[in-house]
Amino acid sequence: MRLCQVLVLLSCFISGACQSYNQKLAEMHDAYTEGNFNEALTALENSDIKTDNSSQLLYHLEKGSLLDKLNRHQAARKSWLQGETLADELYTVSISKEAATYLLNEGAQDYRGEDFEKVSIHMMLALSFIETGELDKAIVEARAINTTLREITAEYEGEHRNYEEDGFARFLAGLIYEAKGELNAALIDYQKAYKIYLAESYTNFFEGVEYVPAPLSASLYDLAQKLGRQDILQDLQDKKTAIQTKINQLGTSHAYGDVVFIHEIGEIARKEAKEFIFPFGDQIVRTSFPVMERQSLIWGGRTGISITTPPSAQIYPFSAANVANMNAIAYQSLEDKRGRLIAKGMVRLLAKGQLVDHATRGLGPLGGLAANIFTAVTETADTRSWTLLPEAFYITRVRLPVGEHEIRVESGGRLDGWQTVSVARDQLQIFRAGSFLTAEPGA
Repeated sequence: MRLCQVLVLLSCFISGACQSYNQKLAEMHDAYTEGNFNEALTALENSDIKTDNSSQLLYHLEKGSLLDKLNRHQAARKSWLQGETLADELYTVSISKEAATYLLNEGAQDYRGEDFEKVSIHMMLALSFIETGELDKAIVEARAINTTLREITAEYEGEHRNYEEDGFARFLAGLIYEAKGELNAALIDYQKAYKIYLAESYTNFFEGVEYVPAPLSASLYDLAQKLGRQDILQDLQDKKTAIQTKINQLGTSHAYGDVVFIHEIGEIARKEAKEFIFPFGDQIVRTSFPVMERQSLIWGGRTGISITTPPSAQIYPFSAANVANMNAIAYQSLEDKRGRLIAKGMVRLLAKGQLVDHATRGLGPLGGLAANIFTAVTETADTRSWTLLPEAFYITRVRLPVGEHEIRVESGGRLDGWQTVSVARDQLQIFRAGSFLTAEPGA
């Protein structure tokens, strides 16, 4: 048995079949974590992922994230859109490749993307257009978010445990609509986001509690007041202990505008392989499943903005609120399909056991040993995922007097930079943290 185990491990080493998706992109991840995005892009281009036909969707998604960090907006959008097109094409499962997953492993078929990754394509595109001030195009992506969520909801009809709605996606769509002046459309998405965050079925995908982020509840209440929707206001008042009804405001000026900052923090948790190797009769059995730890969002640094309004030198700090825990979404999405993965794994083990038995009887002990090595080596967990998505999204919304304001932006303790923002009356402006000047004004 020890000799067989050695042969299995040796075969894994020689063939590279045991190398996970994360290991293949280790060089890219290291460079990305250090902020060397050009080096990370080079590592991706030199990796096996680029030439792996079954992982082309992820190649386009990861590449788009790196190009986005390099402020190569057009190229990033092109890459994400290529990923979206490919995800749509892969929606219909190839029967032959699906059958291969029952003999080899889940990675034998083309990666089609998790539901939240498909939604995230449109979220990241919307954020890219927000960063360059192209709200007309951002609103197209907001509508695409809604379309994608409707398709997911239809697919999972009656299965409420699954990822069928996204609170942040709905909130983001509402913000874009409001910034464009389409207030009724914004109100609809705010209402949907509000209900999502309060739903018991959504707690596994957020903070584990029924909680409405303060910027959302305040946005919904404020817009309902403007549109005279007393029904919504009454409903919010009935739940007043759970929500914030006023937008954070600087001063008491009647001439004001609103600014929103969207903060992207960290890197989403990655799938890892959990493996077991044990003897079963004359066969070495190896099982391998993807696992992910559900991590709490604990940051040592501040997320939010600080405002200096001339002529006063006083600084006014405003904190951000978490609106999306991508780790929780990724973790729960994997857990929701674990039963299916285990069931397929059991079918696969039975099929591989029969293969070893037939090889032993037909080709003798050496044939059986070769078949045993093959079945063990190919039992590899599918750890593929869009690894360069943020770990979390935070939002700061503040109401400011009309005029210019110097704003310092921080995300997870990192200084994103300073920017002079000109606030216009009754106008909502959305900014993407990280797209600001790096030096303090006057430095």
